[in-house]
Amino acid sequence: KNRLLLIRRKYPPYEGRYALPGGFVEYGETTEHAALRELREETGVRADALYLIGVYSDPRRDPRFHTVSIAYFTRVTSVAAVAGDDAASASFVTEWQGLDLAFDHARIVERGRHDELLARDGLYASLYREQFSDEARGMTGAMAGTRPCASCSS
Repeated sequence: KNRLLLIRRKYPPYEGRYALPGGFVEYGETTEHAALRELREETGVRADALYLIGVYSDPRRDPRFHTVSIAYFTRVTSVAAVAGDDAASASFVTEWQGLDLAFDHARIVERGRHDELLARDGLYASLYREQFSDEARGMTGAMAGTRPCASCSS
């Protein structure tokens, strides 16, 4: 209960820091598919239904380049987290409150917690009860990066 699925970043920026699992959307892929794929690739965890938390587009949120994140709640269908892909480790963390998360992930988690409380109070009750169980909830994000290109003007 009250666990958050986090990875420790294997590479800069924020190497070694906790972060939400996520990655980049591949050409021709939906953000929903990318979120589920990245969750599986980085943590070994499988999920099904997604619930949108929000879109995060501050140009300063990633020190490498302008990156837009689309964050989701998900019901986890497998709970054995194993690091893979770009993650140094992956685990369901119980003492996650107050951790110094990479990027703006603390803001995303706070919004997710806010939405979860609204759902419990009935605002999203029908959708929430149908898609999420109390036993297994996690967050994942799919990031759609905007990168400089040779033909683009700045």
